[in-house]
Amino acid sequence: MKHGLKPTAKQRKRITAFGLNPDDYLVTKDTPTFFQIVHRETDEVKSWSRREKF
Repeated sequence: MKHGLKPTAKQRKRITAFGLNPDDYLVTKDTPTFFQIVHRETDEVKSWSRREKF
């Protein structure tokens, strides 16, 4: 699995909008059509298409 990166301020807002704590997640993929994060401790992967409201 690819290692994640610390989320930027804009990405942190996006993660918070889904009711998640941005301190617990790393960003693995952020493209114009797709957003994917992974939990720091459990390696649980969450992903959304950009069509969903952020």
